[in-house]
Amino acid sequence: MGSAIPTAKVRLARVPRLVRRPLETLDAVLQGRDLVRLRVGPKKIYLVNHPDLIRQVLEGDSAVYVRQGVEQTTERRLAGESVTTLDGAEHDERWQILEAVFAGTATDRDRERIVSCARRLDSSWRDGANVELERELEAFTVDVMGSLVFGDDWAEVGESTRALVRASREVAFRAANPLAPLLWRLPTPVNRRFDHAYSAFGSTVDRLIGRRRAAAAPGDDLLARLISASGAGGASLTDAHVRDEAWSYVAQGAPTYALLWIWWELTREREAAERVRQELDALESPATAEQLDELRTTKAFVLDCRSAPVIATARRGLSRWRFSCSPSRHLRVSGTCASRRSPSRPASSRSFTRAVVFARR
Repeated sequence: MGSAIPTAKVRLARVPRLVRRPLETLDAVLQGRDLVRLRVGPKKIYLVNHPDLIRQVLEGDSAVYVRQGVEQTTERRLAGESVTTLDGAEHDERWQILEAVFAGTATDRDRERIVSCARRLDSSWRDGANVELERELEAFTVDVMGSLVFGDDWAEVGESTRALVRASREVAFRAANPLAPLLWRLPTPVNRRFDHAYSAFGSTVDRLIGRRRAAAAPGDDLLARLISASGAGGASLTDAHVRDEAWSYVAQGAPTYALLWIWWELTREREAAERVRQELDALESPATAEQLDELRTTKAFVLDCRSAPVIATARRGLSRWRFSCSPSRHLRVSGTCASRRSPSRPASSRSFTRAVVFARR
């Protein structure tokens, strides 16, 4: 039967802390342990805290590890029915439609939009001024992703999109909170703000999608490609699917860790920073989309930095891999039994063992 799994119970006195600081609370439970069964009332949640075990779950049989429960509740609220929240046949069918959307390289129009966003940010800064870099770069990345997704209509949907980005930040960590299903049901100010922002964004984008479908050409941006996308047998995306996919791309592109790390490295690697500055100064004017490939030193510096934020934030405990899954049959994790029910007895959805997987620093 394998070794016994350490069990921890969430007592009533710890509930407030779990609500406010879920990552720190679960981190303390996992301290020095590879696998822990956490009891939250009648629910069982498995916390996995070893890279080999996490690899087993992430790369294991997708029919065994199906996302369900704690994190899926938050994922569906945050991203609707985008491809990032789907599993199994649903995921495969959606990806068949979306694959062609991302098959090509960035267009010249995409590059122009990114450069235009950078110029707007640059024009708002003054030499010698202090700026709150994280806030500035988050606004910039939202501007970039919004411009790429919605193109010339970004001004129309920008306000509602930014409001939803802010509201989603307040609830994103619920993906790691065992009490998330309950928290989403409570009439709290945070929930009301999120629901209002999500509704406003949805109605604005739905109108835009309807107008694009009625037009002779849907446009030259990512939204247009989503509307025109088709898979095997002519399958296409519904308006709701287009909206959810569009939002998920904006939301996933908005985090600023990589950009912040590049700026940090520029302050540390003075010689490399000087070479980047000289290359940019040699242009004598702001770079155009056509000149981006010519900036070899700058491109090499950015590419060299791109994986560093993941490593650094993981070491500092600022980032954790997490997801929820439900074993669909009797299985073991590194010799430890993770489900006690008989493999021959079919399980209802209510008898599924809920699991949350974490990778600690």
